[in-house]
This record gives sequence, structure tokens and C-alpha cells, in this order.
Amino acid sequence: MAKDTLNLVIVTGMSGAGKTVAMQSFEDLGYFCIDNMPPNLLPKFWELVHESGTIKKVALVVDIRSRAFYDEIFSMLSQVDEDEQEKHQKIDMKILFLNASDEELVSRYKETRRSHPLAMEGRLLDGIEKERELLSEIKGRASVEIDTTDLTPRQLREEIFDNFQESTGVPTFHIEVMSFGFKYGLPIDADIVMDVRFLKNPFYIKELKTQTGVDKPVYDYVMDDPETKNFYDKFSDLLKDIIPGYEKEGKTSLTIAIGCTGGQHRSVAIAQRLGTDLKKKYYVDITHRDMEKSQKKVIEDGRK
Repeated sequence: MAKDTLNLVIVTGMSGAGKTVAMQSFEDLGYFCIDNMPPNLLPKFWELVHESGTIKKVALVVDIRSRAFYDEIFSMLSQVDEDEQEKHQKIDMKILFLNASDEELVSRYKETRRSHPLAMEGRLLDGIEKERELLSEIKGRASVEIDTTDLTPRQLREEIFDNFQESTGVPTFHIEVMSFGFKYGLPIDADIVMDVRFLKNPFYIKELKTQTGVDKPVYDYVMDDPETKNFYDKFSDLLKDIIPGYEKEGKTSLTIAIGCTGGQHRSVAIAQRLGTDLKKKYYVDITHRDMEKSQKKVIEDGRK
């Protein structure tokens, strides 16, 4: 019986055409990424991938820096086919070729003041022309070719997501909804911070004081208040309007932090409700940074 499919992408193309952005994009898609691995290490790496059983997505960046690679790449591709048969593992292999016009490549090299790997002591354009010639065969075997001449890094990222996201099943955008207590400091990684200390505080209700916002009595106390309902409707509508903008700008994650005094009651209840609602459309993780710490302190103080 065949094992789970291994997704293998070989990222190659013209030097300066965007392989660094491509690699970062594949990392965000959940790929195990290797940049410019020496050809003689590839068989061992391939063996380790098979033995691990946990690596399901691999992206290898190979370019003219490993000049020997192009003498061996096609034999490696044949080896992949053999492995698929011998080890009974389905391998979905694709070659991504990144291209750009001569004029744009020259401009990029001039801007970064870097030397072309094939023109260390000669004309830049000569190196580009020589590289095109060396890459012509693998370009012809590419599954996907992207011309980055007129693309911004964000647009290249979107192109890669469009071409490779479906095969991985990994969400490229996720939301972290976090509750916290202001007394313990602001979360430094938050993109959006909402202060809910203006809501009625269950802390002052004896039977609710030692509970948290995940407990139904506290949750209902917070969410059933008319002031909370009015606030939550407006806040959730605002988020529905602005979250697509974060996605459009190429962000892969968004952290929404909801804060109250101790991070035990109000912020927890709101975060729970918000995270549950957002899960209807997005991949969401809900965390309560200070809930247990604050609850423990309240209980200890009550014993004194």
C-alpha cells in the first residue's frame, strides 16, 4: 500500500528572479526548505526524508551557485521516480522555474551591487546570457514558470500560493485570538488590541470571582449584558471589514488581543466568542495568556 504523498518542489531559475521570496513563501506553506544543497548530499537527504515519515512537503532551491548540480539534476529526477516505485511512496514532484527579462535582472543586480555567479570578473549581461543557456533544458521541463519581471515580492508570493497552496492543504492565513491582562503587560506580538475593561466585571460577584471566562456562568454574565452585546456586534463587524485587507496585503497571520484587568473574566469570554465566530471562515487559534495565572492569584488571595 502506498504511503502518504510527498510533495516535492524544485525551485530553480535565473539568478535574481526571486528565489529568496519563493523560499519564504514555501516555508509559509509548510514546506521543509533547503537552499542550495551540495549535490553530493542530496541522496543522504532523500534517505532521511523517507526514514522520518513526518516530512510531507519539501522544497529544494537549486541554482547556478551549485554548478555541478546541473550535471546531476536529471539523474536525481530519475532517482525520484525509482524511489516512488521501490519505496511505494507517491511523490508529487514539480519544478518551479523563475524567470525575468535581461533588463530587469541587470537592474536588480545593479541595485543590490552583487556580482552574477557566472560573471564574477566579466560583464553582467554575459553572465546572464550564459546562465540562460545552461538552464534551457530544465526550463523546458518546468511544471510552473513565473516571470517576475513586473511582479513585486508580494505579487510573486501570491502567484506561488495560487499554484501550490491547494496541493498542501495548509492554510496560508490564520488568526490568533488572545486574551490577556493589562496588569501583566501588553502582548508585544499583537496586531490589534482591544480594551474591554469598560464592561461589567464578574470579579466583584462572589460566586464568579474564582471562575474564568471559559466557565459558563462567567461567560453568560459577560455576554448577556446589553452593553456587551452592543460592543461585540460593532467590534465583530469592524473585524469582518478589515481582516480581508490584512490577507490582501500578504500577511500570513493576524493576532487579535483582547485585554481586561487580569485576563481572567471579561477578555476571556470575549476572546472565546470572537474566536468561535471567526472559525466559521478562518483558521483560528484561541489562547488565554494570563487566565490561569490570574485565577491562581485570586484563589490564593482568598485564602489569606
